[in-house]
Amino acid sequence: MELFRETALYKDYMSRKKRVDDGSKYCLDRKFSEGNKVMVLIQESPRGLSCSWEGPLIIDRQLGPYRYLVKDPDTQWTRVLHINEIKSFVERPFVNSNDFTPKQVLMMSAIAEETAEMSATFANKPLDIDTPADELPNRH
Repeated sequence: MELFRETALYKDYMSRKKRVDDGSKYCLDRKFSEGNKVMVLIQESPRGLSCSWEGPLIIDRQLGPYRYLVKDPDTQWTRVLHINEIKSFVERPFVNSNDFTPKQVLMMSAIAEETAEMSATFANKPLDIDTPADELPNRH
């Protein structure tokens, strides 16, 4: 009876090891340190196949080769996540409107106005593929 028990335990161990090894083949090659800012994948995305990311959150510590404990600094909740559910957070510099030249500001406002005009033009009229070019709005 002891032989059957040991055989069953060995087979269970080997199947778990194979599952871990097979799962590790597809892990992304990323490394995070304690205190790094990261984005976390939201599993239930309302947009179907597109991904949504939440963050920035902070790496509290590494629990294994592919698992990290992630902490939200605002709410203090923590969660264990697989490395495939985490990506680095890249901080973007704050852009001040004073950084642009007057010509750039005028160009951006013209683009915004043109976009608003086009969306107002086609708001109630669906664009057909066979629409003649003379019926399309003029681009300056």
